[in-house]
Amino acid sequence: MRQPQQGSSGEEEELGGRIGVVAAVTAAANRESPSEVNVSQPSDALVAQADAKGALSGVFLGLGAVTLLVGAVAGLIPALRAARLSPTQALWSL
Repeated sequence: MRQPQQGSSGEEEELGGRIGVVAAVTAAANRESPSEVNVSQPSDALVAQADAKGALSGVFLGLGAVTLLVGAVAGLIPALRAARLSPTQALWSL
């Protein structure tokens, strides 16, 4: 944090900072599309949100892979057992 210059108060610097923010937002605003604002550097909250989405996608991909593996094993074991039986034995076991 900057130290106040000699002869200026902290309130003047705070006011100057607020005026700077308003000026930057006004300059970045698109007058034709007021809902669109050009931002040169995303805030930490947006970066964290993007990281969370990426992590969540990884979790869902991992869960999907585990589900496919369990389903394949659960379907393969009975299929291999049935393949060892003769057709007549398989029909009589129903």
